[in-house]
Amino acid sequence: MKIVETPYLTLEYNADLNALLPTWRGYVRPNEAKAGFEKIMDAFCRYEASFIINDLRAHEGGFSDINEWLHDNYMPTMLAAGYEACANIVPEELLLCISLNDFEDKQAGVVPLRIFTEMQPAKDWVQTLQHRHLTIV
Repeated sequence: MKIVETPYLTLEYNADLNALLPTWRGYVRPNEAKAGFEKIMDAFCRYEASFIINDLRAHEGGFSDINEWLHDNYMPTMLAAGYEACANIVPEELLLCISLNDFEDKQAGVVPLRIFTEMQPAKDWVQTLQHRHLTIV
């Protein structure tokens, strides 16, 4: 079910996975990225989701300009709301991968975070987490 549509972000909720599926498009300025993540936080709380599957394949650039804000503001809010795991679907673009790796390093041990290049493996991983009650090896 689509719940947000902006020029740079489409946000859907998948009830079967209890997951939000943000799809980012084009170059996103830092203020737009923060606004997008705030929409994700609002929807996450409203739908009482547990997982996020970020589709970043059409996104240009990265989020390194807001990684500190993500770490200090977004993550604590999301964790308090029941955030359990995140799958990121990325293109082969180096800059975005570096940005995600930096963020992934900062979140090590906080919440499971995996990087994929296709949607179905990301959905399968989230579904596995649901069935294993987050017993991650």
